[in-house]
Amino acid sequence: MPRVKLYIQQPRNEFTLKTLLEAHGYAVVTDIADILITDDYTYALKYANSLPTLVLATAQQIPQAVELMKQGVYGYIFIPFQPNEASMMIERALGLWNAGKNFPKNPSKSLIEMEKEIILKTLAECHYSRTKTAQKLGIGRNTLWRKLKKINFENKKQ
Repeated sequence: MPRVKLYIQQPRNEFTLKTLLEAHGYAVVTDIADILITDDYTYALKYANSLPTLVLATAQQIPQAVELMKQGVYGYIFIPFQPNEASMMIERALGLWNAGKNFPKNPSKSLIEMEKEIILKTLAECHYSRTKTAQKLGIGRNTLWRKLKKINFENKKQ
């Protein structure tokens, strides 16, 4: 499991999030980590280019979190915490971070073609289980269903 670094100014949030992450098998560390989670937006921007970064946001802070995402932060975790949201956001941010490292500078395929390829590859890896595929891609089952419908995928094992 990935190592998560928490930089949180609110001790209550840190304790709660640390407990949730450890329950999902993540190692919460204070040194070098695979991902950063913070409620300090300045700190988030400082590390957004060198480490996948997530910010904590209440309902009133969502517009700020969206602005940070435009500047390189990978996403936000909503407060109050939802049971599986933090782990899902971590997996999504790490997946996007790793995909970005391997992303070609001048892609020869369109974004739609690449999305189709990734969806079909992940579907095959998950033995055509749509639930597992959606979880691995970090999207909802209905979203996956719409994307498969859009690319005219037939429910046949290939």
